[in-house]
Amino acid sequence: MCTLPVLFLLASAAYVAPVQFGDGLDAAEFIFGGKPVNAGEIPMLAAILFKDIDGKPDSCGGSLISKTHVLSAAHCALEMKSNITVIVGVVNIHNLIGA
Repeated sequence: MCTLPVLFLLASAAYVAPVQFGDGLDAAEFIFGGKPVNAGEIPMLAAILFKDIDGKPDSCGGSLISKTHVLSAAHCALEMKSNITVIVGVVNIHNLIGA
């Protein structure tokens, strides 16, 4: 019974490519049928901020699965080099960067 969701997750992970915002791209262009949420409305959503293998700031999303564990995509973990920070309960991480 669990096989189908696992296969779906593995198949979809193969087609996911990271998108870098900040170069004139608007995140709203990539959200279809979405609606704004309030801070804390989706408490399991996590932002993972880190420096990549070239030392550049980068980020990935994840899901809080316990008090001490966040699940994210494998390709994201491969890029994480240092300064890893996990933030939960925030709607827009860009309001935090540089603050």
